[in-house]
This record gives sequence, structure tokens and C-alpha cells, in this order.
Amino acid sequence: MGQREGMYREALALVKCFTTSMSLLELLVVPASDPRDTPAPGAVTQPSGVTAAGGCGAGGSGPGSDQPLSTIFESLGRRCSIFKRSAQELADGAAEDISALGLALELGALADEVAAGVSMWQSNVGKAPGALDVFLQLPDGTEDGGAAQGCSGDGTNVPLAKQGHCGAGTAGVDGPSSAAADALNTHAAQRSEYVSVMRPLQFREVSLLNDHYFRRDAESSSSSAGGDVMRRRLKRITGEISGLATGLPLDWEASAFVAVDDNRVDVLRALVIPASDTPYANGAFIFDIYLPPEYPNLPPKVQFLTTAGGRVRFNPNLYNDGKVCLSLLGTWAGPSWDPAMSTILQVLVSIQSMILVSDPYYNEPGWESQANTAKGRQAAGDYANIQRYNTLAFSILPALEMVAQPESKNCPLSGGSTFRDVLAQHFRFKRAELLRQCDEWMAEITASANRAKQTPGHSDPQESSQEKIRKYTEVILPRIKSLLQNV
Repeated sequence: MGQREGMYREALALVKCFTTSMSLLELLVVPASDPRDTPAPGAVTQPSGVTAAGGCGAGGSGPGSDQPLSTIFESLGRRCSIFKRSAQELADGAAEDISALGLALELGALADEVAAGVSMWQSNVGKAPGALDVFLQLPDGTEDGGAAQGCSGDGTNVPLAKQGHCGAGTAGVDGPSSAAADALNTHAAQRSEYVSVMRPLQFREVSLLNDHYFRRDAESSSSSAGGDVMRRRLKRITGEISGLATGLPLDWEASAFVAVDDNRVDVLRALVIPASDTPYANGAFIFDIYLPPEYPNLPPKVQFLTTAGGRVRFNPNLYNDGKVCLSLLGTWAGPSWDPAMSTILQVLVSIQSMILVSDPYYNEPGWESQANTAKGRQAAGDYANIQRYNTLAFSILPALEMVAQPESKNCPLSGGSTFRDVLAQHFRFKRAELLRQCDEWMAEITASANRAKQTPGHSDPQESSQEKIRKYTEVILPRIKSLLQNV
């Protein structure tokens, strides 16, 4: 943005105009999408579609997937906050750095004005028809109840500015698929609300150093490196961390959250919530991250905290001592860290998509050769059930206990207090899904234990191992369900 200062200043001036008029404020809250891209009547809304504000959320694709300007400026405001913390160190840098700092100051101030304006508009106008409704409707000939006006279901027209994209499944859609479409759209709205509520929580600045795994490394690192070297490092770190505010994955299925220390931009903590088709679904997995003085020439240091005090190994690539085996970190064979291209975000996405996977058994070197054999598939299934139990007992349960005891100083989930509010919202939204997940996982674990008993040639220790997992799971599920009901 610093390299295109003139263009961005014009854009900021335009947005500032929007904040000065109650009529124009509506432009900040409507989806930045073209009403002509609304699905035709009868088309079912995709799960990743509408946001609570009415448009498509991040992660959507295609026409109509842009967020409202207010959401964009909320994110920009967080990024500017990080960037401004480096102002003193970058002030003596290149001209583009100085331009960027100037823009950051203006953007931060404008983000505050946008937030105040939107709050005022919502208080005074709310869901009443806005002055811009006439401009945000479809052309004549398509206004009767469907795609043009939204899907109120009672015959009234809901302007797109308020309603966003609607599909089939409303009360005005006939046919046997109407109920199913209703359910799908209800679930889509819930998923959308999840993203809307969680996005502001996805990135934060808090005090981390006191209980951070890499505290000694951070305190012993010298900040007296040469001025140009330090500025280049700081510029890289600041740019990356600013980008995390908008680039982190966030979806109903899987997401990631990051905290940065309020005094040290090289000290971070991440919460990863793995995909729903894995034996880690809806679990809370926490990592401490430190960017060494040589960064980005050297990769980040990453420590896995969710190990039940060093007792549990969740994955062949996640050791019970907290070691994370990943080629990007130089702890595993494969594509290595590239100072010019590799990023913190890339590390987090790799952990989520390459380690916390649906079949973690095959992460062990050599075991992937068993994937097409009956023995291998059974071993992979048994291993997945062990990790399902571990996720319930040493990730989900302590996270729920932490949420239930917000005043407790002894956090049952290492590093979890940093993300207590995130997990409270996560479990609130996912309560019904988690209750089903508990029953489904219990059935999987029971089937594995029964199969072990009945398979000829299995020794007693192997059979008792699966049976122990079943009994352990049976013990903890009532506690988890009770906490979920009261979350």
C-alpha cells in the first residue's frame, strides 16, 4: 500500500465521505456484491455462503463473496495496530516504509471512524429500509419474492441490502425438497454466524511472555543487531503478523487463531481447531511460536503444548515432549524453509492440513505402504480411535473445564487461557454437533474393541488395549456432555 500511496489516499478519502452521512453509512454494512449475482429461485444456498451481515463470508468464492467494508476496516484496524507498534524502528527506513507508516496512522483512525459510524447507523436505522435500497434491488421483472427481494417467506420483499443471498427452502418454495432446503439454509445461517462471531476473535495482542515456552530464548535474544538488519527483520515480521489478521483459516469445519505478545512481535501463540473429518475434530490444539533473531533466514521455533503434561502423543509428528515434526521447521524430511517465500501462516496451515489429518496413522514413515491392505486399514482405524479418545480426554474436556471455570488460575489446558473466549464461543456454536460427535466416536471405539476381541490371532494385550480405550471413553463422556449442556 505504501508503494501505491496516491491511489489508497483517494480510496480512504471516499470512505471517509461515507462516514459523514447517515444515508451513505449504509454502504459500509451491505455486502460488497452485485445483486445481479444472486442465485436464481430454487437454487440452494451453499454452506459457505451468507454471513450474518447478509453477504458471503471469507472463504466463499465467486460473485458476491466480498465482505462488507465495515468488516474489512475492522480487520485493517487490527493490522494497523500491529504496524504502528514498529513505527519507531521503521521510521528511519526506506521511503516506502515511511509512506506505509503514514497510511497506517490514517487507516487506524479511519477504521475507528467506520466502527463508530456503523454503530450509529445500526442504532438509528437498524433493519428499517435504508435510503439505498432502491439502488440495491434487481432490475424490473424479477422482484416477486425470490432472488430479487430475498426470502422472507411471508410474501413480503426483503431488500438485498438487508437479506443477502437466499436460496430455496423458504416458505414460498413448494415441493418435497422444501423441508430439506430449509434445514440446509438454517445450517448455512448458523455456519455463517459462527464465522461472523469468531472473526473478530481470530487475532489478538495480549501478554504472553510470562508463561511462554520460549520465554528464555526471547529474553536472551539481543535486539542490538545492525540497524538495517533489524529493520528488515522487523519489517518482515510486522508484515507477516499483520497479514495473519486476515489470512488465517476460519470456517465451521476448521479454523486457526493467533495471539501476539503485546510487547514482542516475535512471540506468538496459536490455537488450531482441526477439520471435522479427523479424529481431532473440534479439539483445541495450542502451539507456542518464537521467531529467532535470525528470522526469516531461520524458520520459527514451534512447541506443541497440548500434551497433557508430556503424557500424550497425539500424532506421529507431534511428540509428547512438544516437538513438532515438519519439514518447514527443519525437523523432518521434505521441502524446507525458504526465507523468501515461507511464512508463519504456511506453518500453521501445514500443521492443520498435513499433521492433524483424517488418517494420522499413515504419518508414520513406512506405514503408508499399508494403506491398501486390510491389516493396514484396521490398524489405521484403531489408531484413529486412540486419538479420538485422546482428543476427548486431553483436549476437549480440559478446554470445556477451562471455559466452565473462567476465574480459575489453574488452567487445565496449557496455554488455553489465551483463547478462553474463543473456545467458549466455539463450544456454544458446536454444542449439538459435539454431542453427536461424542456418540459417534463412542460407537466407533466400541466397534474397534469388539472387533479386537473377535479377530482370531489377536493377543490379549492388543484386545485389552482397545477395550481400555472403550472403558476410558465411557468414563469421560458424561462429564463432557454435562459441560457442553452448561457452556
